[in-house]
Amino acid sequence: MRIVTRPDFDGVVCAALLGDVLEQAEAIAWLEPEEVSAAPSRVRPGDVIANLPWHPAGRLWFDHHATNRIEPPPPGLFRLSPSAARNVFDHFAGRFSRDYAELVAWADRIDAAELSCQEICDPGSCFPLLLSLTLSPERGRRESYWNHLVRLLREGALARAAADPLVGEACREVLAENREYERRLRLCTRQVGRVAVSDFRAAGSPVAGNRFLVYCLYPEAVVSLRIRWADETRSRVSLHVGHSIVNRGCSVHAGRLLTRFGGGGHRTAASARIPAAQADEAIAAVLAALAEDSDVPAPRGPGS
Repeated sequence: MRIVTRPDFDGVVCAALLGDVLEQAEAIAWLEPEEVSAAPSRVRPGDVIANLPWHPAGRLWFDHHATNRIEPPPPGLFRLSPSAARNVFDHFAGRFSRDYAELVAWADRIDAAELSCQEICDPGSCFPLLLSLTLSPERGRRESYWNHLVRLLREGALARAAADPLVGEACREVLAENREYERRLRLCTRQVGRVAVSDFRAAGSPVAGNRFLVYCLYPEAVVSLRIRWADETRSRVSLHVGHSIVNRGCSVHAGRLLTRFGGGGHRTAASARIPAAQADEAIAAVLAALAEDSDVPAPRGPGS
């Protein structure tokens, strides 16, 4: 049995919790949401899946993304909550070897974007947020680091991670990258109505950065659209739609909107990866929907 999860902060916390309570877990498989459906063989019989769409080969499932809902729910816990880690934490309450309450509270805050502009603009003063930025997809696949971080969080949660030299090096790299990200963000962002559109495709190699920063730099926007190359081959384009966390005036269900393009997520944040040849058409459709600022009807099927 493996733990199968996503390499973001919520997924890493899920892996730490599951690794604590499921002693027979043999390894962690790190997948992106689209890999669950596009490459179903990546999920094996008996796997425990967290922070990802359900796959019928799984044994247990823990998720909180609105567009991943299925009925009847498989074993585990699906619930609309601030983080998938919260669902793991509540499901196995009383069975952990140590207290993970603070760690899960930060997974809630970061995944639900319950952050202040002071924390966003100065992530060095907020270690949990800074730690989450070391897990940005723009930083590439770093499975040894992700596995190392899971071990640290199991051993001593945030305090253990904060004292680790490898984590310290990653955090210093992120702070330097974030300065370059802010420069590129200002160069590559235009405001279209109340939408902040950041198109990084012409900006060279992707640079990791604080995805919440755009909302503090463009406070009049109620929603953002971030566009970047999804891989080094530039065969796919990644779109991310997020409601502003400082100007909460967007009524579009981001997850339902991006299910049109094979993606999904929450009401306030969602993503999709699209073939490059179809990207411009998809971007125009997403912008049109955001400009209308009205909720997107739920798609047919189990997701909502």
